[in-house]
Amino acid sequence: MKNRNFIPYNSFGDITFGDHYLDVRKKMNSPFKQVYFDPNLPNFSDHFDELGFKVEYDLNGTVCSIETWNYLNNEFMFLNKNLNPISFCDLEILLKANDEKTEPFSIGIYSPKYGISICSENYDSEPDEPATSFNIVRADYMELNK
Repeated sequence: MKNRNFIPYNSFGDITFGDHYLDVRKKMNSPFKQVYFDPNLPNFSDHFDELGFKVEYDLNGTVCSIETWNYLNNEFMFLNKNLNPISFCDLEILLKANDEKTEPFSIGIYSPKYGISICSENYDSEPDEPATSFNIVRADYMELNK
């Protein structure tokens, strides 16, 4: 996947929030592993490990969130910047400058304005290291999980 631009609450590259999982699989044309969160629930995610991300689907099989992992050093374009190599502390400054409601959570920071969580396993002890992942959601994501 060459286009790795995140448009808040809309899309990540060629994947649009609300796309059906069969359409995502066709667009990605890449190996994936289907993973169920709970064997008793019908919702699942597709892990596209070679592309460095997973796509989570709602109960109707449509895209509700995407998490990208930085271990492959693929671009994650947002606000006209590749966020992947930027340190976690600089990412926090960037988000807070653009969304005053940005808030910390257990493994990172979340911007409600943009629907993005920036995660780092060691953000307290190693704030100068890049983030480990970016999790982006569609607008109704919080209502889906109530």
